[in-house]
Amino acid sequence: MIGVQTEDFLNLEDVLQLIAQRKPHHLKKVTAMALQSDLLFWTGEDELATTENYELLRNKEQTLVLVNTKPNPLVFNVGELPVPQEMLEKVCAEYGQAASPQMLQALKGLTIKSASELLLMTSAKYGNLLAKNIRLMRQALGQSAQGLYPLTTEVGYYEPDEQLQAWLNINAQYFLNPKSPPEFVPRGLVFAGVPGVGKTMAARYIANTLHLPLYRMDVATVLNRYIGESENRFRSNLQMIERESPCVVLFDEIEKVFVQDADGGTIERMLSQLLWWLSDHESRVLSIMTTNNLQKIPVELYRTGRIDQVIVLHGLSAQAASSFTQRLITEMLKPNKPSLKQLHSLNFTSAPGFAGWSHSDVQAMVVDLIKKQGWLKLPP
Repeated sequence: MIGVQTEDFLNLEDVLQLIAQRKPHHLKKVTAMALQSDLLFWTGEDELATTENYELLRNKEQTLVLVNTKPNPLVFNVGELPVPQEMLEKVCAEYGQAASPQMLQALKGLTIKSASELLLMTSAKYGNLLAKNIRLMRQALGQSAQGLYPLTTEVGYYEPDEQLQAWLNINAQYFLNPKSPPEFVPRGLVFAGVPGVGKTMAARYIANTLHLPLYRMDVATVLNRYIGESENRFRSNLQMIERESPCVVLFDEIEKVFVQDADGGTIERMLSQLLWWLSDHESRVLSIMTTNNLQKIPVELYRTGRIDQVIVLHGLSAQAASSFTQRLITEMLKPNKPSLKQLHSLNFTSAPGFAGWSHSDVQAMVVDLIKKQGWLKLPP
């Protein structure tokens, strides 16, 4: 007995047939006579997952796929029903476009029904099916699963941390090349620092630089009052993110969920799931965790083998803030060239113990300055 989850009953049997290479049949009752045929059987009935039926299926060397049923120790749960790439290629062809690797990547993790609807809306809004537009539309439509959200990778004005840039320069090629030996493929980073230093922006920058989709795993949203349901949802989301690979997944402000003094119930079991996944997953998923306080999260979350490096981010120094300001003014006043006086209109100084300026604070200061001085001439 195999358990799967899907929201696309419209294409369920087509997907099952392509995966199993056997004609599927909706089974409402398990009998020895029914199991004589060379069919793949599926059901949505929980009551068919009994010990007697399990023994009967094993004796007849048959498989029963249980769709969207409750957890059962007799059923081997494989998570979301995967969609074969051939079917996604066929959907793209229906819209008059050959499926490029970039398009297929943008559609990963979706059901056939969802992929078709996404392509329809993308074509209606943008007039074409470029992978970038598909991702933008997918992001606009919201989450792909409860607790798993696609994020934009646009970074705008951003000054990457030197440690981050150095890490990317070394590791990008090993992550992107599918022929890299497993031990060379980077697994992820932890960004620590006070609010406002650009931890989430750093995750966007990584995904943007690697030209990969970015997802945010909101663990708190997965929590459910029913015993076992939170763990099932979390496991399903981890499986889904693996099917999206190569990609980047962000666990933002992780100390708010996986704290050291958490109780011994659901949170602890979900932490155990995450620790196992971080260590053992073989997919090219780059895990990025952020925390405002590194001391509040369990050290086992970022030990070697699960995470490659902890990078403590700080605010921009006086020199970096000044350089960033000049770049902002130059970009924002294009196509006009700013004067030296405009470029040096903001002065920054560092006081002892000062943590520095955040990117967002500096950008807000520049925008406010340009507005007050009337430097940006809007078209009539």
